[in-house]
Amino acid sequence: MIFVTGGTGFLGAHIIAKLACDGKAIRVLKRKNSSTDFLKKTLLKYGVSDFYNKIEWVNGDILDYGILLESLSGINHVINSAAIVSFAQQGSKSVTNDNVKGTSNLIDASISNNVKRFCHISSIAAIGSTENSELINENTEWLNNKGNSAYSISKYYSELQVWRGVSEGLSCVIVNPSVLVGSGNWKTDFSSIFTKVNKGLKYYTSGSSGFVDVSDVAEIVKQLTLNSNVSGERFIVSSENIEYKHLLTMIAESLNRKIPSKEVSENLLNIMNKLNSINSLFFGKSVAISSDLARIANKKLNYSNNKINDLLNYNFKPIKESIYLIAKEFNESMK
Repeated sequence: MIFVTGGTGFLGAHIIAKLACDGKAIRVLKRKNSSTDFLKKTLLKYGVSDFYNKIEWVNGDILDYGILLESLSGINHVINSAAIVSFAQQGSKSVTNDNVKGTSNLIDASISNNVKRFCHISSIAAIGSTENSELINENTEWLNNKGNSAYSISKYYSELQVWRGVSEGLSCVIVNPSVLVGSGNWKTDFSSIFTKVNKGLKYYTSGSSGFVDVSDVAEIVKQLTLNSNVSGERFIVSSENIEYKHLLTMIAESLNRKIPSKEVSENLLNIMNKLNSINSLFFGKSVAISSDLARIANKKLNYSNNKINDLLNYNFKPIKESIYLIAKEFNESMK
């Protein structure tokens, strides 16, 4: 049986759907009041809606070690996709402590229950950066400096808990996805970009990042968890490196809307505290723009996917194709 955390979230729902397609037995941890609507919608999209009734649910929190210890009894594989995502300054200490503590609890409970395999979903936020747009890979050093967001710090230190698990004999692998592309809530996550462009978003920034279809990440997580013996390794999972201006251009064209034409500099972002488009655009949070996010929005970050390709020879879905499929869903939802 496979134990999944974060299964009601954006990536977690796709992971469960991939496992459902293979008929795997799944136990899912969720908070008591968490909605499962997106999971149901995702299962329907994959053609496995009946699987929902086969899921074994555990109501609880990843911070409750007792529940984890009990819930992992009889579990062979653990996929940890639970995390608090926040780039706001307020509550940053809580984000870091909760994400790290939750991962630590899950590692300890897995060791105590002799779990066979542990897959931890991290982020490119836990990987360092380079200058002059040089490719970032799994060995790029992460530096603990003032420019790091609470989320970045939490993901980095959560990975340290996974490495501790490896040192204690747990077979672990870490997945570092880039920006997830897929349809979800038109007011949050990546989907919110389509709402903003549809309403006439005028602005873009000069930065770039890696992007990957959420279904590709879910498939790779499944393969690394169930079909690989590689342990003590991390893998950047990213399809393409795309400048934000080009990304917004593709989205505007897919919706037949005007292309954003006004570049916003880092200095201007720091001044325009009321303009939260960049935050909600890429991070799904409507909060005031911090200097950290302003810096990221204008930095060219390009990621290498050579390591995962060398291992799996994976054929990623083109981001342009993903965008046009999302645009089709968006237009249908507007009818």
